[in-house]
Order: sequence, then C-alpha cells, then structure tokens
Amino acid sequence: MENTNQNDQIGGELTENGDQKNGNYDPVTGKPYNGPKTYGTQNNVGNIQNENNGDGGQKMCIVSLCCLIIGTLLLFTPVAIVAGVVLVAGYVIAMLTSAKYPKNEFATILICLYGLDILLGIIFYIVVVDTCMSCLNGEWAIMG
Repeated sequence: MENTNQNDQIGGELTENGDQKNGNYDPVTGKPYNGPKTYGTQNNVGNIQNENNGDGGQKMCIVSLCCLIIGTLLLFTPVAIVAGVVLVAGYVIAMLTSAKYPKNEFATILICLYGLDILLGIIFYIVVVDTCMSCLNGEWAIMG
C-alpha cells in the first residue's frame, strides 16, 4: 500500500525495492526531470563559462599566434605572399575564436596584436617609401 501512495506522489512506477522504473524523475523533488530547463541552472552557468575559456578556444588561439609569428618571420623572405596568406589566416582564426568564445581574453589580445602588427607594417611601409623617395631625389626630404 505504501508503494501505491508513493507512486501517486511521484507519478511513476516503482520496482519492488521502491526505486523508479524509468529514471526521468528528479530524486529530490520527485517531479519529472526535463533536463536543464527545469533543473540544474547553476551547472549550466558553469558550463557556459567553461566553454568561453575552454580548450577549444585556447587551441585556436595558439594556432593563431603561431600564424602571427610564422607570418611575421616569413614577411621579409622571398615567399612574402605566403606570409600574407598565413597572417590573414591567423587573423581570421582569432576573429572566429573571439566570436565563438566571447569571454576568452587570449583571443582579444591576439586581435590587438594583429592590429598593432598592421599599424607597424603601415608605418614601416611609409618610412621605406619616404627613404626611397629621398634617395631618388638626392636629398633628405619629407615625401611630397
């Protein structure tokens, strides 16, 4: 008789030991367990934080950093076009990582490093052009 009363309370069938036959019931409340929507929201918050700083984001950032280093080293070699492709690939990987894992600080720092690399490249290009122009004119003058 006790099994019948307990069965009515939790809405499921019980075995001879008093356990539930189908395991879709919360052991604390005895209500049907429908997944993370009704139970365990604190665990979901932890999972989201782990996803943002997870291994996938770190691995992608390491690949992007390798692309940055290799691309910068190859920039002044005869295969400069390959360096450009590697740098663009690294930048795209950093952007994808930042989009997929928004709280990942490594990806944000990499994007800043790529921006700094582009800025220094533009400054270097202007200095080289100015130097070449002054050499061609035979004087030390500012471009213009």
